[in-house]
Amino acid sequence: MRFLFSCLLLFFFLQSAAQAPTSKKTDKHVLTEGTQIAIIPPAGFRISNQFDGFEDNTSGASIVVLQVPGSIEELTGALTTEALAKKKQEVIERSAITVNDLNGELIQVRQFSPAHGFYFIKFTLILSLEKNKAVMINAAYPEAKGEGIEAAIRDALLTTFYDPTIALDPFTALDFTIDLTQTTFKLVSSVNSSIVLDGGANGIMIIAKSLRPIDTTDKEAVCIKILNAISSISVEAVGEVKEKKMGSSEAYQIIGDITQGEQTKKAIQTILFGQNYYYNATLITSKLTPLVLKQYDHIVSSFKRK
Repeated sequence: MRFLFSCLLLFFFLQSAAQAPTSKKTDKHVLTEGTQIAIIPPAGFRISNQFDGFEDNTSGASIVVLQVPGSIEELTGALTTEALAKKKQEVIERSAITVNDLNGELIQVRQFSPAHGFYFIKFTLILSLEKNKAVMINAAYPEAKGEGIEAAIRDALLTTFYDPTIALDPFTALDFTIDLTQTTFKLVSSVNSSIVLDGGANGIMIIAKSLRPIDTTDKEAVCIKILNAISSISVEAVGEVKEKKMGSSEAYQIIGDITQGEQTKKAIQTILFGQNYYYNATLITSKLTPLVLKQYDHIVSSFKRK
């Protein structure tokens, strides 16, 4: 569930109320690959190659579609006003809303981006699909480009259509495959370029792709930083970084002692660095037994980019 909450804390939470007309699926709706969600994107937006959703390179606006496990209460409950304030997000509006008979929240915030040097306006639409299943659509655009874009994005969000008849293959939206046979691990969630595997007593494994440049001069420091980025984990001690294969590609592996809350656990992480991206396969387990390590190595060695 911490993995889900880390996805949620990308954006916002607020207070107010509104109602939107029921939308109908049309030939203008565009399905987001790997989900059962379609919207009518604003004019000028195209399907993104970087994330699940749509983008407009001219304005710098984006719409990210996430179909996630969890109830609407869990999703909204993870975003408190205090948490938003800590992330320097200024609440503009929050409204209860119904779209295509799906109930949820429409949230709007204003946030300064130090990386860009200007403010963004961000929307999040959270809708309950079924029990323990929801959609989060996150939209953002530079505040200075707001004329016309805000209304277009809001209108697009209100065209959200859920089609439960679409058979989902969680690996469809991923650019890699893995083999889980001969292991106890099962897929429990798939969000954008990341998957979470549950191995029961053998632990939790996350395999993710990050699209950003990273300085790999000090590989040990990079591995520790990526490990520390996982919610609620503190790295206490690590071994040396070793060269390892991830599939057929050269990668780097590190094993460490971590604390998660008040519990002491083991973590093993393998990272494949590319140009402006990297993949990481991280296992968190109570005991790194030979059997657990064998299963982890099997999954990592089966990794294959499409």
